[in-house]
Amino acid sequence: MISFDDMVTAPSTWLAGDGPHADKVISSRARIARNLSGYCFPHRAKPEDRLRLADTVLPVLQSLPGLRPCHFLRLADVSALDLEILVERHLADSASAAGLVGKATAFRRDERVVVLINAEDHLRISGFAPGFDLWDALRVAKEVESELEYYVEPSYSEQWGYLTSCPTNVGTGLRASLLVHLPGLVLTREVGKVMHGLSQIGLAVRGFRGEGSEVVGNLFQVSNQVTLGKSEEETVETVHQVTAQLLQYEHQAREVLVRDAKAQVEDKIWRALGLLRTARLLTTVEALGLASAVRLGVDLGVIQGVDTSAFNEMIQLAQPAHVQRREGEGLTAEERDAMRAAYVRRRILIE
Repeated sequence: MISFDDMVTAPSTWLAGDGPHADKVISSRARIARNLSGYCFPHRAKPEDRLRLADTVLPVLQSLPGLRPCHFLRLADVSALDLEILVERHLADSASAAGLVGKATAFRRDERVVVLINAEDHLRISGFAPGFDLWDALRVAKEVESELEYYVEPSYSEQWGYLTSCPTNVGTGLRASLLVHLPGLVLTREVGKVMHGLSQIGLAVRGFRGEGSEVVGNLFQVSNQVTLGKSEEETVETVHQVTAQLLQYEHQAREVLVRDAKAQVEDKIWRALGLLRTARLLTTVEALGLASAVRLGVDLGVIQGVDTSAFNEMIQLAQPAHVQRREGEGLTAEERDAMRAAYVRRRILIE
């Protein structure tokens, strides 16, 4: 039985901060979209069709070794607050109450792999890994997908590949994405030019919660835009190689900051640390923005003794629903900001 009270006290394991190039890459994700033959796609399906698909798929998912040990939740049975917690942890997608019929989520207890049922597609299988490790993220997602295809038949075309609700996902149905921390490029005002260049070679750049979200805490999600005409391995290799170059640009930007604006950067870092240690009210955006500056200070060696895992934890634990569930469901927005500030003060310490 899942305990949301326990969930909001610890981040997902893929936010551990111990993966490759963890100073600049927060996490890796491989998401595979699949639809099942014989069922209307979710956007055309009636509520009873979505329920029938969920009733078919959930028992299958419970039997898959790649998902064990696992949690299974029908989203219509989850409270609005707990649903938002799942969304903040990438374990569900947001939807109105009327749109929850037939929607469900199945995720391994370590949250390294999750299957969304009746989201934009019948099945969206996501694998996560800490740091810069797309291959491991793809491995855990493919393990579940391969096991699943023993029991269900995907919608597939010899000409087009796997068929999906959105045309941009037709082909392999794979989106390989990385959550990257790029304060150097932001502060040197080079990020716009770099991101434009990425879009020209077929990569999408979004906010840290994906499509339609804002950039917070200098966090960007970089992913492929095209799935047709490339194998899964080619897609991952392309995203990997381009992101490696992006990390080099970020490294160079940080060197420029230290060389040309050392005093200003150090002032920004220490001011941010001071605010995090003393502020009595913090919004999510403020907390992540200030934490980004402190994390840059740690990476540049300006600050010693700060637990760098705190920045990764804030990506989830400072989110509104996590604070609300952890500190009290009746909180006003201002009370929630006060509780968030108190949490940050406890977490950002100098030894």
